[in-house]
Amino acid sequence: MWVVCKFKDGGEMFINSRKARESMVNTLLELNQPIESIVLKEFETYAEADEYKKQMIAVDEQIKKTLN
Repeated sequence: MWVVCKFKDGGEMFINSRKARESMVNTLLELNQPIESIVLKEFETYAEADEYKKQMIAVDEQIKKTLN
């Protein structure tokens, strides 16, 4: 399983395996550190996650263009 995540500050997106994400979150919780990203969506394959991320970036860029 793969997850597309987004940083709460700045909005940069990244892809991570579900297992790595869970390990990272557990470590941060044990250290009493904030979790600085959220999961947007989960996918079976990396390719699906990558395509979703690209589409989301394209939508964000289009929104920025219309606001300017």
